[in-house]
Amino acid sequence: MKFFKKIPAIPRKLFTWFRKLSWKKKLLVSIVLIILFFVIMGQIAALTAPPKYTLAKAERHDITETVTETGNISTNGNTQIFSPTNGVVTEIYVSNGTRVTKGQNLLTIQSTATQQEQQAAYANYLSAVASLNAAQANLNVLRADMYTNWEQFRNLATNDTYEDGNNNPDEQNRAAAEFQISQDMWLAAEKKFKDQQTVVGQASAQVSSNWLLYQATQNAIVQATRNGVITNLMVQSGATVQAPTAMGTTQPILNITNLTTTEVIIALSESDIVKIKEGQEVTIDVNAVNDKTYQGVVNRMDTVGTNNQGVIRYNAYIEISDPDESLRPGMTTDAEIITNKISNVLSVPNAAIKPYQGGRAVRIVNPEKEEIKYIPVKIGVRGKDRTQILHGIEEGQEVVTALSNEQISRPGLF
Repeated sequence: MKFFKKIPAIPRKLFTWFRKLSWKKKLLVSIVLIILFFVIMGQIAALTAPPKYTLAKAERHDITETVTETGNISTNGNTQIFSPTNGVVTEIYVSNGTRVTKGQNLLTIQSTATQQEQQAAYANYLSAVASLNAAQANLNVLRADMYTNWEQFRNLATNDTYEDGNNNPDEQNRAAAEFQISQDMWLAAEKKFKDQQTVVGQASAQVSSNWLLYQATQNAIVQATRNGVITNLMVQSGATVQAPTAMGTTQPILNITNLTTTEVIIALSESDIVKIKEGQEVTIDVNAVNDKTYQGVVNRMDTVGTNNQGVIRYNAYIEISDPDESLRPGMTTDAEIITNKISNVLSVPNAAIKPYQGGRAVRIVNPEKEEIKYIPVKIGVRGKDRTQILHGIEEGQEVVTALSNEQISRPGLF
């Protein structure tokens, strides 16, 4: 009761009056108060609401069109060097960063093969050579037989019985057994010769394989196969190394990389590759290198695309103009290619351009009815922030760049 007595007189009288009403009148008063509450809140919201739309003027600006894509620093100038033998590294003459020339000694490997393994490997090699010589000799015999049968068949086919005076074949006479037998003998001889060529190829591959297996049992000095810089030296003195296997799982012992030209390779879509031309300027951001961007130019592009799971992509090759020691093959980059620059052209913010009836349009506001109206436009170059307007609106005209959520009509409580 003490709390009740503290209520100001007018609210207390209203409260007393409300208590004395019938339940029907109480319900009616409650509904009226709720409606009044929402009306007041709606007025407050309308007064404090943000603008229904954001406007911008069509103005003249410079526009730079770009194509941006992620890529990698090229590893095309990288050559992997494998151990020619199974053994232990005894001496290393280079280190990472050493510049080498073709034929320069890189390291020495002492074979771990036993004398018996060396002799067995050499015997297998000699056996493979003997098989190749035999296959080659047989090939020569079959070649002579093929030519002999061909000569016999040709002489038969061109005589007066099987060919007229105008060198036209007599098909009726050529159905004779004599002609068919001679032709079949020549074709059979040709088939045997071609089959033997395959045998010679297999024997030659066997010789190469056995020679490598024999070399894998010998001490070796590994030499540079090209000019370049030593990178990814993976071994040290005393390390065990292996020659490449048929499965191709052996790791290289080092790489020789050509660092004179550093390229970035990016894969572009069909719509982007048509915008790319040789000599275009490129800004390159290397993810691993902080606080620095590099400059480059487009060096060349693919003419034929590559199908990757149904998507055609074209590679563009970008030469970095200012490479340094921070760049390494395989690093991820973001390349921004400048494909077009235009000056002092009529444009609007990109956000103002909207799809409309198969084309493009901007939206303007009808001030009398506060309605949004679409105006079809033809656009030109699209830059990072603004889009060129070729025709459709005039300079200085205001267009809508954004609408607020308050413009969306929603059902009310009543």
